[in-house]
Formats: sequence, structure tokens, C-alpha cells
Amino acid sequence: MTQADEVLVRIDRFVGWFKGQLRIVQGLRGPPDTHAGPIEPYRKLCCLSLIDALASIRFDRRRYPELRRESRARFRRFVVGYAAWDDAELVSIPILLERLDPRCDDRLASFVTQEVSKHSAAYGGMLPLRQVDLALDLVLKYCSTNEEKQLARDCRHVSLLWDFRNFLAHEARQPGGAFEAMSESDEPGYHDYVNNPKLRLLYPVAFFERLVRNAIEGMEQYLRQEGLDPYSLVSSTDSWRSNAELPRLTDEE
Repeated sequence: MTQADEVLVRIDRFVGWFKGQLRIVQGLRGPPDTHAGPIEPYRKLCCLSLIDALASIRFDRRRYPELRRESRARFRRFVVGYAAWDDAELVSIPILLERLDPRCDDRLASFVTQEVSKHSAAYGGMLPLRQVDLALDLVLKYCSTNEEKQLARDCRHVSLLWDFRNFLAHEARQPGGAFEAMSESDEPGYHDYVNNPKLRLLYPVAFFERLVRNAIEGMEQYLRQEGLDPYSLVSSTDSWRSNAELPRLTDEE
């Protein structure tokens, strides 16, 4: 077997491991006690962990030292480049409205308020992201300060996904008050409640599973195109030292 063939075998092994982890996540079920709460948030968190792991391998600390302490930047860069999420860089207009400082320039506030007022989920239905949200370049035209421009960037879905990750990882809860059962597909969207027209952003669990599948496929394509052994990019877990200090994995590992 040539060295190139060995690399392909190792890529298959690497991809197979991540696919296996996704199957485990999809098989997670909650206890019969309904008071224990839903299992979906934990399935979402596991999916985000897999995406985070792939991002740290794609942009490993040795080849990308500038991202060593930039987990957020690394995560967003990977999602945009490898998870095949077409709406990742759209600005969530309802979330932007929610986050606007009351003292902000009237131009941006008026624009965002007008955009949100165009939409109603009509209780029981879901509005797809593209029906509500806008491209960053368009929103930036209505921003008067650097702070407003940064706020708009932080309301892109790829940034909100990172915020969602942090809520789950550090607070064991989901932001926004959306209801999981409102969606029967793997598409994120907005819904409202009876007598409450506020649009709630929902990232359904099937969406996270789709992102992981796409991320695995995107990573596999990258490894094959570059002829890279993925295990040369992965640090050993044999030590409690930081990843940047750990040796490479050997073939035996």
C-alpha cells in the first residue's frame, strides 16, 4: 500500500468515527419522566461539540496559531466554509431589533422595526429565515456607528449559533423561548404564540444534525483534496496538558 493509499484509509477511519458519533447523538432518548425536560437541547449540544471538534482540527493550532485562542472565530469560519449552510451569514432581523440599544440612531431602528412589522408567523406556522432576514451589506447601509455595524455582524446566524452554543454549554438552557414542536423539518425559522406576535427564532434539532452531516462531508472533501492525514492534525488525549503542547498521534494510537 502506498503512502497516499494509507492516507485515504485513515481519512475513511476518521470520517467513520464522526459519523458514528452522530448516530449515537441521534439515538439519544430522554427518560420516561416528562418532568425531567426534553432531550433535544442535549442532542443539539452534542452536535455543536462535534462541529467544534471538526473546526479545531481543520484550523489546528500549529498551522493556524492566530486562531489558537479564538474559538469563536474558528467555529464561525468553519461553519461558513464547510457546513454548507446557505443562510449562515444572513442577519436575523428580529434578533437585531431585540438587541438594539434604545439610544441607537433612529435610522437603523426605524428600518429594522419596519422590516419586522412586515411578518407574522400566524400561530401554528413557521417562517423560513430567508423570508424574514437580510444580507449583512444591506443592513450595514442603515448603520451610522461602528457599534451598530458590529451589532449587525453579531446578529448573523453564524454568530447566533455560537451564542446558542454558549447558552447550552454554560447555562444548560436555550435562548429565545422557541418551541421545538413548531418545526417538523431541518430548516430553522421563526414562529410566534397566541396573543404574542414576537417572532421566536427556532433552530430545530434536525437542523443541528444536518449541519454535522454537512460538516463531516465538507471536512472529508478538504482532506481528500489536500491529501492530508487527519490524525496528523489531532492531538493525543493521553495528557491533561493543553492541546498546543501535546505530541501528534502515532499510527498505533
